[in-house]
Amino acid sequence: MRVAVLYGFHASGHLVACERIAATVGARGHDVRLVSPLDSPELRDSIGSVFRAFAARSHPAVPAVLTGPSFLEDLYRQVDTTLHELLSDVDVVISTHPYSTWLSGRHAEVRALDYRLIDVQTDYGHWPVLPHHVVDAYVGPKLLFHREVNPRAHDIGIPPPPERASEAAFADGRREFMTKRPLLLLGGADGFAPLTETVRALASQDLPVLVVAGRNEALRRELEGRHAEPIRRGRIMVAGFVPDLWAVMPSASAVITKASGMTLIDAFAGRAPVICPPPILAWEAEGMSLLESAGAIHAVWNAEDFDPTAVRALVDDHERTDRQCELASAMVNDRYGDDLMDLVESRPARSFRHPPDVLRAIADDLRADRTLARLHRTAAGHRIATEIESYE
Repeated sequence: MRVAVLYGFHASGHLVACERIAATVGARGHDVRLVSPLDSPELRDSIGSVFRAFAARSHPAVPAVLTGPSFLEDLYRQVDTTLHELLSDVDVVISTHPYSTWLSGRHAEVRALDYRLIDVQTDYGHWPVLPHHVVDAYVGPKLLFHREVNPRAHDIGIPPPPERASEAAFADGRREFMTKRPLLLLGGADGFAPLTETVRALASQDLPVLVVAGRNEALRRELEGRHAEPIRRGRIMVAGFVPDLWAVMPSASAVITKASGMTLIDAFAGRAPVICPPPILAWEAEGMSLLESAGAIHAVWNAEDFDPTAVRALVDDHERTDRQCELASAMVNDRYGDDLMDLVESRPARSFRHPPDVLRAIADDLRADRTLARLHRTAAGHRIATEIESYE
């Protein structure tokens, strides 16, 4: 079977998820390719600049322009040829990025292709982000589906990390530093205050801190300059991009990261206590609420409520953190690969004429998400929305 695994942009959690899925599919003897219709400098710059602009202003939701039918149709026109080169001969498409899911669904519709389309969700917020009526199955963590009833949803939990990590995960002195059980502070968790001030506050509690700046070299240099003395004394360590970051998480006293993505999933799998800073985006807020209600994280909703002494108290409260880790790790599914492959290998090929009961469920999904209203704004979308609504 020929399987295409689609990510969104390079150097993201979506790509990490795709790499693991591709390894699972390939290990079962299928012809697998890891590709993206979006990973060009032009698209990265144009889409990324908009996301950065609204994130910097702490907007509560993705701007409508980025999920509206006009934008999506224009994006599809830009990548149609690329998609055809990537997907014209495949049997199954597995996507971990909302844009890639929608675009490959639209492509199957326009080009009358019959590959199966599986959307794998790696966040805990709003689901599905960009629904398309061609999608055969939505796969994600169980918490995502506690409100929705959908015949295409498969709550197979979250995957365990790989069995082996590269030595690069522990390079540059990290293996020795992790014996101190430091706080693991990730660059995406810049929500309490500017990251340099958060590091200073945490270090004031005599807590060793490993800060991972990722590929943000400017941030890494700033942190190294601002904290030269505690770095010299071995109380703070600053790292850039860390391969196989999941491997160091079990040795952390706690992981401070935003409430979304593969980093959070890996922290749960590694049984590391998780502290989430105030959310920036709407889906992060929803994910935080779900995870907090499940007892899986410690949530800080307002930056002014951030108290480094409370963090110290949490780290020292082993009974509480053990319970939190137990609840979080219960979502890990050791059979994740088998469950995913059941969908890949055994689902029947899609018919473009969905049976009425499935279309009614799709209509309910889309109506709840107000996607039908958006579809009506374009000629092509109006035709699709009208067909779906005819099955009320």
